[in-house]
Amino acid sequence: VEYATGVLVVLGATALSAGLAFLPSSDPTALAMCGPGYDIIAYGCAVECGSFGTIFGIEIQEREYVEFYCSPDGIDLVAATPSVTLGDNCGAHSFGNQGWYVYDGNFVQNESSGDPPVMIYDYATSNLTYPEDYRLSCDKFYQVVSDTADNKAWTGRVRTGSNYVVNDLGGYVYGDEDPPFGSALQPIEVKSPEDWDGISSTEEYDRLVFRENLSETVISGLPYGCHDDLTLGNTCDIIGRCSNHEEILCAHPYPGGAWDYGVEGTDEHYLDLQCPAGETCNLISNLGVTTPAVAKDVISSLFVESYRTVIWDWNTNRYDIDNITDNILPPANCSPVGTTDRYTATNGPTCRILPIVGNETLEGGSGNIIWDGVSGSFTIPASGYYTLKFTSRIDEEQLPLTRIDINWADGNIDSPAAYGELNDRPAIEEPHEFIHYYTIGTYSGITITLTDNWGTSASN
Repeated sequence: VEYATGVLVVLGATALSAGLAFLPSSDPTALAMCGPGYDIIAYGCAVECGSFGTIFGIEIQEREYVEFYCSPDGIDLVAATPSVTLGDNCGAHSFGNQGWYVYDGNFVQNESSGDPPVMIYDYATSNLTYPEDYRLSCDKFYQVVSDTADNKAWTGRVRTGSNYVVNDLGGYVYGDEDPPFGSALQPIEVKSPEDWDGISSTEEYDRLVFRENLSETVISGLPYGCHDDLTLGNTCDIIGRCSNHEEILCAHPYPGGAWDYGVEGTDEHYLDLQCPAGETCNLISNLGVTTPAVAKDVISSLFVESYRTVIWDWNTNRYDIDNITDNILPPANCSPVGTTDRYTATNGPTCRILPIVGNETLEGGSGNIIWDGVSGSFTIPASGYYTLKFTSRIDEEQLPLTRIDINWADGNIDSPAAYGELNDRPAIEEPHEFIHYYTIGTYSGITITLTDNWGTSASN
């Protein structure tokens, strides 16, 4: 699953009465009362205060003052609300730039803040959501097991009991919900991705959501990638996993900053998104990839081929199938030819190791060797059945052996083990054995072709 929706925490800002300030309105006292992010807007109505009288015999002269408002400056405004009109006897003024602003790690509470003061903004949908209602969701999936149950897994990594760790994503392991490695759980009765619905209680289709509690049966699994918003910068690094339930995905709204804020007059606090009480959101520090290719590279470390891609269509608001353009494709064969260790290959370590055929012999009924697998030709002394023996070696990540093809050199080509699943047989004591009927004559060498689960073939 590739996650591709950034999240911002934004706080409401409303013009608020800052009180009285002596002229001029740029007085440092007034500026300090408004603070950063606000412009000072004066009423322009001067009022004589009159004489203050005397203090210790010294007369205090008349002064004038203006009443002013602190109005949001509109910088980093994410979602606007209607302008407000404020005023009294000095006149009414309309203030714009009302709404929710990008959260910068500091929360300033005032009695006139928006309701609620903090909301989640999803720039993919341009929607504001209450933090307690927001669900992280997924807009792209790679199908790595075909409809007929075929797959091209790294079989040494993707198996029960595997100790392989996807370090690129903060340590995914085989048993992460849902196995293997945090796979998605699609709706059981819904076969077509076009009909997937992540939140069935709503009238419209919704993207599959990431797990919020352990009882959910339709989930997006764990994320394998994230797209940053090019305008807002890196928003991928706010995604994490809950401290005690790592199968639950969460989000921290401001990396490196606290956002424990209280709503005035209540005991309501928001610490992290979607973690059970008492748990914290541990950020997946390396999740902030910005291109689909990076996510594909991570997935291809588990499966070297995908059969189709399911992508959320923002125009129709439902999932769509892409069978061509974004599939994961098997890697190239390892170089140089004959390499048996992908980590020493010039194009490793993701390349394919060729199957190895060895120890070929053709034996007669009494066990006499008719062909040693080396000679260019062999002679059949009498018509009858002969036994071909050979060993096979398949790289552990590319198991099982899926096909054996034999060219008997007499015009017959058989596939005695085509599209099955076989164990390779590297030991000379337990070779493959196949019987073939020959007539008297001289024949060129037999050709044996092996194909592994990744579709890699080699002949000898």
